[in-house]
Amino acid sequence: MANECEHLMDYLAGELTEKEAEHFQRHLSRCEQCSSELEQLQEAWHSLPSEAEHADVPPELKSEVMNFVFNEASAESPRTMDASEKITAWTHRFIKGFAPITATIIVLLFIVSAGLLYENIQLRSTATERITNAAKTTQLFLLQSIVQTSHAKGYAAVIKTGDDRELIVNLKDLPILKGKEAYQVWLLKDGKRQNAGTLRPAKDGHGMLTYRLPGEYKFDAIGITLEPNAHGTKPRGKKVIGMAQG
Repeated sequence: MANECEHLMDYLAGELTEKEAEHFQRHLSRCEQCSSELEQLQEAWHSLPSEAEHADVPPELKSEVMNFVFNEASAESPRTMDASEKITAWTHRFIKGFAPITATIIVLLFIVSAGLLYENIQLRSTATERITNAAKTTQLFLLQSIVQTSHAKGYAAVIKTGDDRELIVNLKDLPILKGKEAYQVWLLKDGKRQNAGTLRPAKDGHGMLTYRLPGEYKFDAIGITLEPNAHGTKPRGKKVIGMAQG
């Protein structure tokens, strides 16, 4: 091999023949520079994540990294660096002590890591935006007990997600029920009642119910009755919780 030093990367990647590899190993024993670079390359190579998922890095980020590492940065007036600039500056300082070939491997390692970081930031941003925009409260009713011996209170909210609407009833300090008793929720529109389901409170008096509202159904008021069981299609017991008066 004419210039043994040029075959360092081929040796590291295992692309040399057995005879060529033996020849290069003899060269390593004589060449301090190649021996040192090989050790540094192996450390950098082994630090690459073996099971990391591929993530595309924005072209502008790749360009920024490569330009910063291999070109002299132009002088700029002092200003606050953003996150990507701080990472790039850190990488530049880190690789100053390495040979050019080793620096290339470290830059590749940085690009892989930056890609995973960028993808994670994008996913978090997208998830936050979806959570913020996906659900909207279209109606809110404050509820309270109409029985003097009870301090139950809470709220009912209509949540719109896309084309779907769901009623959520959340109550606390509900009196504990006996036997098969249940609290039944009724929606009122023009004097007509719509059954929205039943609930039984936990030992701490907290009760919660969710109900998918049908189609474009709308209601003006909400009431809760105490029923002998959860199987009624119309009110049989007395009303115990109603809308709080403003």
